[in-house]
Amino acid sequence: MKPETTRLVNVSAKYETVKERVIDVPEHTVWKKGKSPYATESEVDASGDILCKVKFPRVFG
Repeated sequence: MKPETTRLVNVSAKYETVKERVIDVPEHTVWKKGKSPYATESEVDASGDILCKVKFPRVFG
């Protein structure tokens, strides 16, 4: 029987460029004071102010 041997083989390195889009600010919604003569009860807070739900898109950095 043949004894165990070790052999080193040179292999060329393979590189690739990967581009990623990183989210800086996630999508979110905020209630802001607004004006509407047709506001429903659900759009008016306890202080009597009219609130509008504003959706902000995500921002990529």
